[in-house]
Amino acid sequence: MPASPLRAPGTSLALALAALFATAPAFAIPDRREQLQAEVGAPCDLQCTVCHTTNAGGGGTATKGFVQELLARGFDVGSAASLVDALAAMEGEEVDSDGDGAPDVAELSAGDDPNSAGGALCGAGAPATAEYGCARVAPRGLPAEGAGWLVAGLVAVAALRRRR
Repeated sequence: MPASPLRAPGTSLALALAALFATAPAFAIPDRREQLQAEVGAPCDLQCTVCHTTNAGGGGTATKGFVQELLARGFDVGSAASLVDALAAMEGEEVDSDGDGAPDVAELSAGDDPNSAGGALCGAGAPATAEYGCARVAPRGLPAEGAGWLVAGLVAVAALRRRR
């Protein structure tokens, strides 16, 4: 009976390398709600829906007008300083995402929704509280550096097998 391919020399090493490098770590994106609340002086805890379409948040859901205006002014969710700068620019320009005549920063300071004319973020009519935050998690997959190590490991195993 022929030997199992899984018992061939170097196969265990190749399988171990493949298992080690075939997945990428998940990277959480910082949740900037507390910083946003502090910067604008909002009277309540802000929800993910200030920027995202749902309180679950996640990739591709930060599409609301307010966050689009932040992004247009250099906001990068990974940088706390960029939020400060983008908010200052929006305040200086009196940006009004929902077109109701009240600037976004003033609306947030009053507990109003900058994305919806007459919408509330605090008190009666406010959205339900997010329980888990709205930080996004990067999709899992094979990272570029993992692929390089995997290929290097497989080449090394192949070279060892050829010598025997």
